Amino acid sequence: MLRPTDRYEVAIAIEHLSLPTKTRIEIGGVTFAHFDGRRARSWRLLDALLAKDIIGHTASIVRVQAGTFERAREIAGEQIDTALALLRCAMATSRAVAPLDILFLQRRGGRWAARRLTGRVTSTGGFSRGSSSVDLDLRTALRSSAEPLIAAAGALGARAAPLFDGSRAGPLTDALVRALEWIGSSLTRESYDDKVVDLCTALECMLTNESARLKGHAIALQYILLIDVTGGGNYINPRAVLPICELRSAVIHGAKRRVASGIHYDALREVCLATFEAIMRVVAAHSELRSVKQLVDLLESKPDRIESVPQWVLGDQRTDRDLLKFAAKIAAERRERTTEIASREES
Repeated sequence: MLRPTDRYEVAIAIEHLSLPTKTRIEIGGVTFAHFDGRRARSWRLLDALLAKDIIGHTASIVRVQAGTFERAREIAGEQIDTALALLRCAMATSRAVAPLDILFLQRRGGRWAARRLTGRVTSTGGFSRGSSSVDLDLRTALRSSAEPLIAAAGALGARAAPLFDGSRAGPLTDALVRALEWIGSSLTRESYDDKVVDLCTALECMLTNESARLKGHAIALQYILLIDVTGGGNYINPRAVLPICELRSAVIHGAKRRVASGIHYDALREVCLATFEAIMRVVAAHSELRSVKQLVDLLESKPDRIESVPQWVLGDQRTDRDLLKFAAKIAAERRERTTEIASREES
């Protein structure tokens, strides 16, 4: 049974954009305009304490169909992000000002207001973080969290020290540093699509090389083998890796947008950190490893294990059969390669 919906008009402030008072820019059903007192009165916002904070700011205004004010704001945000992308492209390529990207970093801010146009007409609004940053104030506001946060940073710094002190030079070290950079950059992205793309790139740095086929499958398989070779028992989100990598492929190849969610992001970030920790343990035990290829060769050194470990971890669910077939194929290729090498040595 479909939930009843109403028509809403939503205004969300835009950061880093100040339009002249009477200017209106229409893009993709979104209006960019100065939200003044006159508009606020027509929206009946003057008595809404938080909602009226949008007055005096450039806002993006769009009408949507939704069941609640909160859902209306979410739908409006997606349409506004698309319109903002077009706005940036148009202004940045107009040659009216110097082509400096720092001039075109407009994004949705925290201030918003909305009014319901059908049913019981009413208005509301408030502040949400949106894409704006929040100070990590460990001196006062977040003082109670300072100790564990600082300890976590120090612990990772200690574990990663061999990557920076010169004791572990080589392509594998470079790949691990790049992976940490991608994991860190995922935190700064505004959309879950972009966050997931960064995390998949981090896994690609750590677990595959340029020649790898079906990289999503390869990453998922190597992750399972890696956790097993470091002791097993703690397989964090093993079923999540391949489906999320496939979402990433859909995004970067232009087939889809806005398909990733916070659930995908949180799951994959845990996988990335578990992968980094496991590789650091492997490297500590195998000082001869200097490249990602050598790491993969180590993980795939036993064909029987390539087949048996994924079967044991994943079971025989239908959704996992594609990865199990891939594992069987890699195992067969490894056996064939081993036979060829043995034949050459005998001859």
